[in-house]
Amino acid sequence: MYADVTGCSATSKGRGYMGHIAVTVNSRTCQVWTSNSPHAHGMHDPNMYPDSTVEDAQNYCRNPDNFADGLWCYTTDPAVRWERCNIPLCGESTCCSTRGSVGIGSGVFRGRAMMRPSLVFGLTVFWIIFALFL
Repeated sequence: MYADVTGCSATSKGRGYMGHIAVTVNSRTCQVWTSNSPHAHGMHDPNMYPDSTVEDAQNYCRNPDNFADGLWCYTTDPAVRWERCNIPLCGESTCCSTRGSVGIGSGVFRGRAMMRPSLVFGLTVFWIIFALFL
């Protein structure tokens, strides 16, 4: 029923995502799905997860209730009940390592995006050549 895709989500809702990302868009650690602390919840039915059991889902980002905005988790922060997770879509450009949330395909980036290694190399070569001719 679910594809074992670990590095990306095959769909925007992420129902089949079985990866191991356990951090939200704001760098909060995800709460273990079998736990009700610090946030009590009713997401204990194993049929809600692509994993074999709820225990196998550990504290990884999942979408047990088919939330329209995709993957999420309860957080270990008592002040923040849940947050979305930033899992790239399979086949989408994942060139940049980011902090904060990323609207893949929308061009909206919050937080800090790192430059691609090829761009860094190109800029380095440019500055070396520029410095040689000064």
